[in-house]
Amino acid sequence: MENLEKKEMKKSKNSAKKVIIRISIFLSIVIAFLGGFFLRSLILPTEANISAEIIGYIEHFGYSFDENGNPINLNQKDYANALIAGLNDDYARYYTKEEYDKIKKQQAGSYSGFGMTINTSGEYPIITNLVGNSPADRSGLKVGDILISATANGNTAQFNSVDIGEFLGNIKTGEVVEFVIERNGQNQTISVIKSNYKATYVKYFDSDGQIIFDYERGGTTLLQANKIDVDSDTALIKIESFESTVAYELGKAMDYMIRNNKTKLILDLRDNGGGYMDDLLSVSRHLIYNGGEKALIAYAQGKTKGEEFYMYGPIERKSITDVVVLANDGTASASECLIGAMLDYGEKGFTREKLVLEKNTEGVARTYGKGIMQSTFLLSNGGAFKLTTARILWPKKTTCIHGIGIRTLPENEVNAGDDAIVRAREILSST
Repeated sequence: MENLEKKEMKKSKNSAKKVIIRISIFLSIVIAFLGGFFLRSLILPTEANISAEIIGYIEHFGYSFDENGNPINLNQKDYANALIAGLNDDYARYYTKEEYDKIKKQQAGSYSGFGMTINTSGEYPIITNLVGNSPADRSGLKVGDILISATANGNTAQFNSVDIGEFLGNIKTGEVVEFVIERNGQNQTISVIKSNYKATYVKYFDSDGQIIFDYERGGTTLLQANKIDVDSDTALIKIESFESTVAYELGKAMDYMIRNNKTKLILDLRDNGGGYMDDLLSVSRHLIYNGGEKALIAYAQGKTKGEEFYMYGPIERKSITDVVVLANDGTASASECLIGAMLDYGEKGFTREKLVLEKNTEGVARTYGKGIMQSTFLLSNGGAFKLTTARILWPKKTTCIHGIGIRTLPENEVNAGDDAIVRAREILSST
């Protein structure tokens, strides 16, 4: 779970200005790291100065070379990564200005490409995920499709012998790719244009089909081919990530659900790897009412103090009477925190009896187990530094699932695939 806060960025920048260090292109990163973070975290100035001294010696006298003996000139990223390597923090990252600019565009939902994730471990690649509103998603491709071949610019690649990543990587924006796919034992051809797109993060399904939302115009499109086997009073809403417009999309999906007389919700958080704290708080407004009062969603225990993250302005939806949540070992971070908040508040009668978990390849049913938070700090060179800054506890401040994950009742542990929806339907039918 990442949290980008302007307040924290400003503190980092102001602290760096107070540090007197010899300015050079190589040591500018030391100012941002040592001045902005380490000094603010009460590391003694002498220790910071020694670290800067060491990097100064590396800059002037260090000799690095590759396997052929050719000299390597170290850059800011090299120095940053050397500092990060000593933190014992798997989530710490240094981003150059160009990398951080790209991340900011992605946070706004702006992408370029096809918008699909594929598994290449078998003879042919298989689609495992489609980004909402991406070219691949709009084309009619589906999760589970087997990619047999593709043709672009007169060149055809058979994917049992040609690397699909390399082939697609050579396609330019605006070019058309004709994919031959296998679905349900039948081959068909689907055209996809590589293009820029605005990603969406919420998908809606019911017994009539999948609803595609045009969020800008407020319209909907029904894809009957993607209907799921649930009762007529039930809808499944899948949240894929806590980013960008996710809360707005969730609100629209739940409004549609209510207009169409769906009173029971299957909330699908499978393979939702998390996202940003602000988006988690906004999403929780639609799922936790708390009597109309603000609600504590997460408590972050940092190095020197704790911080409480509240949800304000809850939205009441009385007609939705029951909720079942689907999760698996790809459910992590912000999505685990949402489950924890829903359990602690017991909204819509939600308990572990209504949590369905898919088993992983080892036969274990649990969520990923990421109960820590990262903060991202803006650096003076336009780049950024991401660092683990807190351990996350659920609202009652007694539970942290880091390294453990969330488990459920044995009867709610199911095999991957449609079994999760089948079990959810059974639970909802019994209430």
